[in-house]
Amino acid sequence: MPRPKDAFVVVGLLSLAYDSNVRCCPKRGSSSLGAARRRKIRELSRRFLEEPSSRVALHFVLAAVPPQSKLATGALDRALQEEHAREGDLLLVNMSEGFLECARKYLLFFDAALPRYPNAQYLVAGDDDNYIQLAHLEADLRLVSQLVPATGMTLWGLLTWRSYYNNLSMDTSGVGFMGWDPVDWQAARFRLLIDRCAADLEHNSMNISSRVFKLQMLGATRNASLVRRWSTACARLVVPLRERALLSDMDHTRQQAALSIASRAVDPSPPFPQVNGPCFGVSRALAQRLVEDARPRRWLERLRETEIARTVQARGGRIPSRMRGSACFPMGDSVFGFWVSDVLRARHEALNIVDSPLFVQHHPWPTYTRGHMSNRSIVLHDLKNPNSSAWSFAARMSSGPFQPTRRTCRTCEDMGWVTWPGSVAVRDGWRCCGKPAETRELARECRDRLCGHRQSGATL
Repeated sequence: MPRPKDAFVVVGLLSLAYDSNVRCCPKRGSSSLGAARRRKIRELSRRFLEEPSSRVALHFVLAAVPPQSKLATGALDRALQEEHAREGDLLLVNMSEGFLECARKYLLFFDAALPRYPNAQYLVAGDDDNYIQLAHLEADLRLVSQLVPATGMTLWGLLTWRSYYNNLSMDTSGVGFMGWDPVDWQAARFRLLIDRCAADLEHNSMNISSRVFKLQMLGATRNASLVRRWSTACARLVVPLRERALLSDMDHTRQQAALSIASRAVDPSPPFPQVNGPCFGVSRALAQRLVEDARPRRWLERLRETEIARTVQARGGRIPSRMRGSACFPMGDSVFGFWVSDVLRARHEALNIVDSPLFVQHHPWPTYTRGHMSNRSIVLHDLKNPNSSAWSFAARMSSGPFQPTRRTCRTCEDMGWVTWPGSVAVRDGWRCCGKPAETRELARECRDRLCGHRQSGATL
């Protein structure tokens, strides 16, 4: 079913071949569920892919190395081989499934697809619990290629921002999701709070020890009123004692920030963008850069040496109970966003960020009311059940000619999307494509506060 070498877009959907996830990542489902989703996607995509005008190649990216467990039976191997021979769309990469391995699949997919499709201009990665309207995807990326140079570094997808990176745990995902907004002002505002708290801890006049800090911020004696005496910023990160089940997402975000500050693990790198992992695309040049640069692979090797990696290894691949709600650690899309920023920051290269707007082109979860699928839509995510009616609903509602999104392309600073002073997006002239920021006044206010903070001499 994959198109020949004239493909304009290559799509690689991450899927499961083996049931190692029983130990490593139970939220990701099973190999049989992955096979059923692949069948559903083929059923809905076959007609478009077989049209002579289609220039999309669809593959399912599977780990080729069986886990060292009795769960990988010979029968499962034979079934996978038969599917591979029958369909011809499985892309087997040299790795085994693991709780810490999600982001590696992206690199291996790019590495395998680039030489196989020498004329492809875009590589799109995603999950197998997506309905992707491939005709709309191809049409939108052709429009993107008219907005930004086809030879440049381009990142396409549903854009969000992360406030900071924990360089000790190497967590890129649990460190603060700042809402579904393509501008960085919320991430920048939260990062400012973190940096002020860290500076207060470093230069505190009350000689607060790390032990006292942890007790008052994270331990059994936590109390915002006590903390406020020596740091107003830190007091805003204190989460009152309550049952874990009652903690909101923002509570968890503040706790992670306090822990990162206590561990002196807040990386000095600026807030960074990420695109929603269920489906995102990169230009050929960006895929090539990430494959060739040593930083992503060095990052993956360092991840194996972290405390969480040692814990998982000591438990025979089983993950701690507190993390069983996660499909992997850290989330692959946030890791990928950090890699892109890290690599291009080091090389002083510009990036074109193209936003695929929320509830217009990108639907992160099934919905039949607000923002329902239409001929503007491209992705509907979180279709865990291959028998769900949402698959046929999405296909039916988006079956007509593509209705494109109008985008404006200017520098990210001009668009009001980047407010953090000294951000590489500003320094290296990154371009942002999408609607101008509707929160421009808030962004400007945040930028002014940040500039004032930097002029005050505090360490960022």
